[in-house]
Amino acid sequence: TPDIMNKDKQTFADIWDPSIGSGQGKKEGEEIGEGEEVPLIRSDSTGDKIFLLKGNTMHWVKSPMVLEALGYTFGQEQTKTREELAQYEYGEPVDMANVEKFK
Repeated sequence: TPDIMNKDKQTFADIWDPSIGSGQGKKEGEEIGEGEEVPLIRSDSTGDKIFLLKGNTMHWVKSPMVLEALGYTFGQEQTKTREELAQYEYGEPVDMANVEKFK
């Protein structure tokens, strides 16, 4: 269920990045200002998948290592409804082999 998946995601984030939960997510090496949007989204309808937005295209971030390589951490993503997610096109998944292309 979504509640269990969210709890598991938070537990993982607590283990690997204890700064999560402060509400002050940041991109590696810089502070994210108040109101500045991070290009990461997820939806309850897609489970724990996190997507990187580039324009009108969303790219599945395939692992926590890839998320870190992009300079982001768990907890920075915005949750969208299924309807909001439907407005985006699916693009190429992001993995360690192509992560530099998406930075």
